[in-house]
Amino acid sequence: MTRIVLTTIILGLFTSFLQAQGYAFGVKGGLTIGVQQWEGFEQDPLFKYHGIAFIESLPEDNQFALFAQLGYHLKGSAFRSRNAFGLNGNVFRAPAQEFIFRNLSLVLGAKQKFDLFNNDSRAYYLLGIRGDYNLST
Repeated sequence: MTRIVLTTIILGLFTSFLQAQGYAFGVKGGLTIGVQQWEGFEQDPLFKYHGIAFIESLPEDNQFALFAQLGYHLKGSAFRSRNAFGLNGNVFRAPAQEFIFRNLSLVLGAKQKFDLFNNDSRAYYLLGIRGDYNLST
């Protein structure tokens, strides 16, 4: 794993020699709904979060760009029990049992952009490769 990360960093340093006008970088994040199914075992959605750091080249003509993303994702599912009865007969809802996979992901790719409607809008498509590494379950 260390060899892959070092190779990625070295390749990232060499991309600075490309004919790029600059770079855009930042962070993205949000909510995740995990809905994994396990051999017919009924699971409920898992509500968690994810975060991503990204960098993208900004060429002068703004037609073709390279990008990389490194993210942390919580995936999986949950089992929410229905009502349960306590020792004294009170009804309560037991806490959810969560099946969580903590993943680190790396995405490397390219983005091709083209104009629509006389430069008023831009459309694009992405092509890349993604690798996930499970940190823990």
